[in-house]
Amino acid sequence: MSENKPPHLGLRLLGWFSLLCRDYVLLVGIALMIGLPVAWWGAQKFLDTYQFHTTLSVSLFVITALSMLLIALLTVTYQSQSAKAAMANPADGLSYE
Repeated sequence: MSENKPPHLGLRLLGWFSLLCRDYVLLVGIALMIGLPVAWWGAQKFLDTYQFHTTLSVSLFVITALSMLLIALLTVTYQSQSAKAAMANPADGLSYE
C-alpha cells in the first residue's frame, strides 16, 4: 500500500515544514525581544506602587518565552496537518487502497 508512494515526498514535506517552523520561530523571537523588556518595565512600574515590593525573577520570563514558542510550534504543526489534508487530492488516497 504505502510502498507505492515516492520516497522523496516525505523529505520535501519535512523541508517545507522546517522552513515554516523557522519562520514562525523567528517571528516569535522578534516578538519576545520587543515584548519581554516592555513587560518587565511595566510590571516593575506596577509593582513599585505597592509598599511591600517583590522582585521579578528571570525564570518567569524564560518560562513565558518557552511557552510562547511551544504554542507557536504546536499551532504550526496542527495547521500544516490540516492544510495538507484539505489540499490533498482524494483520488490519490483512493488509488493506494
